[in-house]
Amino acid sequence: MLRVEGLTVHHGPVAAVVGLDLEVRPGEAVALLGANGAGKTSTLAAISRLVAATSGTVRLDGRPLGRRGADQVARLGLLHVPEGRRVFSTLTVHENLLVAGSARGRRGGGRRAGRALLDEVYDLFPMLAALRDRPGWALSGGEAQMVAIGRALMGMPRVLLLDEPSLGLAPTVVDAVYAALARIRERVPLLLVEQDSARAFELCDRAYVLRSGRLALAGTAAGLRGTPKLVAAYLT
Repeated sequence: MLRVEGLTVHHGPVAAVVGLDLEVRPGEAVALLGANGAGKTSTLAAISRLVAATSGTVRLDGRPLGRRGADQVARLGLLHVPEGRRVFSTLTVHENLLVAGSARGRRGGGRRAGRALLDEVYDLFPMLAALRDRPGWALSGGEAQMVAIGRALMGMPRVLLLDEPSLGLAPTVVDAVYAALARIRERVPLLLVEQDSARAFELCDRAYVLRSGRLALAGTAAGLRGTPKLVAAYLT
């Protein structure tokens, strides 16, 4: 579904990502791991066009994205939940979910499909149904994360990118978020950036490990879990 070839990203003179190749196949959840500053967030941002790549090719379902901007990429079904749980503070939970309908574009399926998607989001995150009239500024970190993921699902993603979905959340909330992601991955391929590699390995089939912007390791979750090479990638 998603193939990245030779991705290089610079922030000014600094190379954040260098010549990265990765892919997410249909039915997969794939983790992108590494220490802070390894280039994980820059990789997701370049794939979704939130930042410009210096070079490289991104294909969605075999189709090169070319020079399309972030809004066009989202309408094709490549949806990104960035780090920081960015919700519209003056909109309610329900309104935050509804605004994502524009990302569906021609794939939207009309009002009936929108209502069905809303029902799915509230089923995945029952807490949000009780909070549907609460403004974004009044949400806890965990509630805002659920809204951010739900809003992406309202865009009918063909591939979903998630950046640090567990960051700063209480353990019980992390459990709820990952339980929802386990259900989501049954129908939507995932590319997940996660600092907690143990959590990522529970969810994901395969993983790529970055070190200083370059690919250090790649393999199955079972093959990489707890290996000395994985530990070394985080520490060097």
